Amino acid sequence: MHYKIELSKRSYKYLEKLDKKSKERISNHLLLLT
Repeated sequence: MHYKIELSKRSYKYLEKLDKKSKERISNHLLLLT
């Protein structure tokens, strides 16, 4: 259980780094779709 929590924390930080770029991409993509 504890291991999973640690893993999710790490992956969350990793996702946070990607988030800025991916959010821009996703929002651009959504704008294109609508």
